[in-house]
Amino acid sequence: MKTPGPCRAGARAPVVPVVPVALVALMALVALAMLGAVAPARAERADRGKPMTIDADHQTLDDLNQVSVFTGAVVLTKGTLRLTGDRVEYREDPEGYQHAVVTVAPGGHATFNERRDAERPGIDETVGGEADRVEYDGKLDTVRLVSNAVVRRYENGVQRDEISGALIVYDGINSTYDVRAADAADAGRGATRVHSVLAPRNAGAVAGAAPPAAVKLEPTVPPAMRQERQP
Repeated sequence: MKTPGPCRAGARAPVVPVVPVALVALMALVALAMLGAVAPARAERADRGKPMTIDADHQTLDDLNQVSVFTGAVVLTKGTLRLTGDRVEYREDPEGYQHAVVTVAPGGHATFNERRDAERPGIDETVGGEADRVEYDGKLDTVRLVSNAVVRRYENGVQRDEISGALIVYDGINSTYDVRAADAADAGRGATRVHSVLAPRNAGAVAGAAPPAAVKLEPTVPPAMRQERQP
């Protein structure tokens, strides 16, 4: 058997292609995307850039301090975010972020509703809640429900989950809930234990499982005064 001899003068050596490490990493990321990696549902991202609209029966404005107080069947909307109550105190911080505190008369409920970004095809997911007081923080994109707080999750208008406690903080960016119970000395703010009812994500496939009754969302309140604030 003949063994290969040395390369003749002038002959080209075989070229071995070298793939940059950065290109390999990029190809891996593309492959993960093609496999359908899906992020969890979050509050609709477009809401952050939408103007805020407030409808009420009456408004007082302190333009120097950028504070407005609205009273009488108040409805606040910002994209898909909707807050309702008897009184809303609105302010804008020095960085331009919007904040609102919604309160009600004794025995009433301040409410909030918001659509979440789509997580599963064909599923329109929303969250809604109520409490004695609702606080919106546009900088952190959080909604705090204070005292006798309840938050519910809906799929296509049908209630799936319910969480209750003395304080619930809903983080719209990360789609997380921080639920706290009232201590024994302050039981009037809500139950001394948190309570959750959580439906399985494949609830429709559970044999014999009857879906919860549909809940009508976002009742319309006729506006008597309207003001729009750009973010």
